[in-house]
Amino acid sequence: MIVGPTGAGKSFLAQALGQAACRRFLKTRYVQLPDLLDELKMARTKGVEAFNRLRKQFIKYDLLIIDEWLLFPISVEDTQLLLSLVDRRHNHQATIIASQFEPAEWLDQIPVPVAAEAITDRLCSQAYNIVIKGKKSMREAARD
Repeated sequence: MIVGPTGAGKSFLAQALGQAACRRFLKTRYVQLPDLLDELKMARTKGVEAFNRLRKQFIKYDLLIIDEWLLFPISVEDTQLLLSLVDRRHNHQATIIASQFEPAEWLDQIPVPVAAEAITDRLCSQAYNIVIKGKKSMREAARD
């Protein structure tokens, strides 16, 4: 779990961890949440077989990095897709979440309360938390 304000370096850190995993020959995927949800929804429109095949691909990654976590509102359908994926990865593969929001705030951003609790619990139950503090973004600091 990597949490911090805009420009704090969450994506940079998540990608660096992903590169380190790749150097250890771990199958790794970096994706922003809106793109992940779009992929899953597109596969779902192609039928159950296509959806299950794509979901299995995401489940098989040793490390899945999801950036821009809950930056934009998600739908009930999105919630179902996320719970399905997170539940199947739980206790089997590593997942890094990069977000501007603390896990406690996720509960208000996921439209199905029970699913919000389940997703948050599965992602946070054994998580290491990295909180990046600061008011100045990396981009602003680089200009100084």
